[in-house]
Amino acid sequence: MKKINLFEPYWTNEDLDAVTGVIKSGWWKEGPICEKLEEEFCAYTKTKYAVSVNSATVGLDLIFKAYGIKNGEVILPALTFVATGLIPLYNDCKVIFADIDEATLTIDPKDVVKKITSKTKAIIVQHQSGYPVDLDSFEQFKKKGILVIEDAAHGAGTFYKGEHVGTRNPSVFSFNVVKNIAACEGGMVTTDNKDMAEKMMTLRWFGIDQFAWKKEKKKHLWDYSISMVGYKYHFNDIFASLARVQLKRLNKTNKKRKELAQRYNDNFLNRSLPVRILLINSPDIISSRHQYIIRVDEKHRDSLINWLTDHKIISGVHYKPINLYPIFGGHGHTPVTDREWGKMVTLPLHPKMTFEDVDHVCEVIARYFKQN
Repeated sequence: MKKINLFEPYWTNEDLDAVTGVIKSGWWKEGPICEKLEEEFCAYTKTKYAVSVNSATVGLDLIFKAYGIKNGEVILPALTFVATGLIPLYNDCKVIFADIDEATLTIDPKDVVKKITSKTKAIIVQHQSGYPVDLDSFEQFKKKGILVIEDAAHGAGTFYKGEHVGTRNPSVFSFNVVKNIAACEGGMVTTDNKDMAEKMMTLRWFGIDQFAWKKEKKKHLWDYSISMVGYKYHFNDIFASLARVQLKRLNKTNKKRKELAQRYNDNFLNRSLPVRILLINSPDIISSRHQYIIRVDEKHRDSLINWLTDHKIISGVHYKPINLYPIFGGHGHTPVTDREWGKMVTLPLHPKMTFEDVDHVCEVIARYFKQN
């Protein structure tokens, strides 16, 4: 049997043609293709402003810089990638860990309530594996002057109550090679605040104020103004050309992900294996199905992963909770996260897979439990 990878980027000749066109144009850096991508991302998500960046990580940092989040406390889920936790540290903030909801693996708003203090500046919610956070439950915190930020790295094509995620709060999306929009690297920040969008566009390119340059109708591109400390966070037209093609077919590839996930569901339900799956039955939710996570008894988790590897099936764990890392200086009270992460196995899911691939993965898992 062939090797089945955990993730694989999906591409066609259209991707090759798009990249080739940019290379032949001679304009490779941030330019007209980035601008078109921003316009098309706004059209797809129905957000007002989109700012392209060279990674979701720096996009999150731009949000912190533009909205002035510093020298306070930031609440975020313990079950996330380390980049989400590092950004508060970049901005002299203390990370406060919130627990997850056992059913959805997303941040638990009831636990967030317990973690709020007078020092709380922001809450970062993550749409884990493309399953949207219950955003309505976080409106209460905005009324207290706390900024809610959506980590939508997994969220391209995820909808909550008819709205694409990333429309009601400043948000960041990832275009990393394994994401639903795979542009090798890159990301997008979304916001409905024009001033914040323009500030982030200035910050992403060394603080060079292009808006002032245009307003003053200067003729020389080198005659710009710098009024704030900026960064090298901008995107480029080569990667943006990939992202445009991937965005164009996002509904099609996400449909394939949904069909593959349903095939997994049917397999596990029909086989009656000791595996817990996340069923999405709510009509209010459309998931991007970025990842497919199962939960097994903790005593089986690592040995199952090793078994799959021995059968040329690559699996993983998303994620090792970041409150286990000493850099954050404290674990916090997260009993659900502590219990559930030891059961989690991420199985292969990407548009290049077939139903036969899914059936094979499930058959190999069934053989594991038969022997154990």
